[in-house]
Amino acid sequence: MRREQLEENQIGLYAVALTAGMGLGLWHPSFGASLEYLISPVLALLLYSMFAQIPFLQLREAFANKRFTAALLMINFI
Repeated sequence: MRREQLEENQIGLYAVALTAGMGLGLWHPSFGASLEYLISPVLALLLYSMFAQIPFLQLREAFANKRFTAALLMINFI
């Protein structure tokens, strides 16, 4: 699958993965306990794939608008 296809089908893929994990955990609880050590690496992989899609090179342009940036910071801390 190409990256564009994965992005288009991301919600469906997450739903299938969550459903499969839930079903496997309910039918074989001991199997889920044996895979507990994989939680951190899988979460790291998911976060990396999500943040890799953010156009970091364009953030400078986004924060160039001082008024917008100030509003974001004020609302974030209120």
